[in-house]
Amino acid sequence: MTHSRDRGFALIQHHKRQSGGRVSISVGDLGIGIEASLRVQGARLLLAENEAVPTGSDAILRALELGVTGRGEVGGVGLHRVRAIVDDWQGTLVIRSCQSRVQIVAGEVRTRNGLAKVPGTQVTITVRK
Repeated sequence: MTHSRDRGFALIQHHKRQSGGRVSISVGDLGIGIEASLRVQGARLLLAENEAVPTGSDAILRALELGVTGRGEVGGVGLHRVRAIVDDWQGTLVIRSCQSRVQIVAGEVRTRNGLAKVPGTQVTITVRK
């Protein structure tokens, strides 16, 4: 938990209805958030000349790319793989980090910035059972 300050949590919910159900899995931490994490590793992002480190929801979208990591070592498959799984299952992915949120529903990306500041990052996937 490089940037989470070793404070994290996980939650699994199962919602059952007569017509089926859905499962939500959430994980989160109280760390520095995706934007700050990418800023720390800015040199590893392979930014174009004069390109700034992404901020807000753009930072979250960048973190979903294959190979992008906030750690100093090789990595960057976690969130990319989570998105692929959610897309395959036609589910919903919500990533909230600091003051921004990215929600992906059936391949449609919705972003929001300027939210109330919440420390760290929370990731929720929801799929039909």
